[in-house]
Amino acid sequence: RFATITEIGDLKMELFNPTGGGTDDGATFAHVTVAHALDSVLRNRIYSGNARSYQLFCFDLKTHVGRLDLEPTGTVYGQTQESAFREPRAACGAIVRTIHHFDLNNAVHNRIRRDLGEANYNYLRDEKILANDGTVANLAIAAAIVAVQGMRNTAQALASEMDERGVAHLTASTTVNRPAQDDTILYLARATVFSGEIRFQGLGTDARKYSARMVEHKGDHRLLLGYDGQELAALPIQRSSYQISAGAAH
Repeated sequence: RFATITEIGDLKMELFNPTGGGTDDGATFAHVTVAHALDSVLRNRIYSGNARSYQLFCFDLKTHVGRLDLEPTGTVYGQTQESAFREPRAACGAIVRTIHHFDLNNAVHNRIRRDLGEANYNYLRDEKILANDGTVANLAIAAAIVAVQGMRNTAQALASEMDERGVAHLTASTTVNRPAQDDTILYLARATVFSGEIRFQGLGTDARKYSARMVEHKGDHRLLLGYDGQELAALPIQRSSYQISAGAAH
């Protein structure tokens, strides 16, 4: 999140980095961002003098997943080698450990498992989701679900945080970390919250509905995720309504 002003009036920039990506708490994320944008005095002055003015809030909920291309065994998601002098490591370590070595006493593991949901957690732990070339996509899908769930939680919370002049745009994405190559990005979902309606388009949060393909793109093999038999651009726009909170100035 990028906040524009501190409690004492100085400009600032902030970025939250919860371990494992997504968000620690979508409701808190939405609240502090909206509350820090403008105090009530400035908001009322702007609203009173500008009948068509709005506050725009932008969020990107991001996770990451490692990728190793191994000969002759193929592509592995969930590991990366960040240095030629170090062995490959789990990435995102928090998500990988949650799936394969869950620790009940680890708060991060509990949050990620909660974001995944019990059905997804069990499915991603016990089954294999294979791409067309045999690549196991489970950990990339787990990272995607955490980001999408964080975006959904934040969008829902914004409906009660913003007033009638508030408009929010949210995206969910996963960075693919690759050794000795540029990182790539999986675009997952987007949402808007405005004028009593939440619109969502993108991959969902049910692991059983995910599919995966490795496709050629600019001379490279890239992972393409699908959901419920469709790929990203073809997925329908979902709509839900909310009660608008009236601001102090109309």
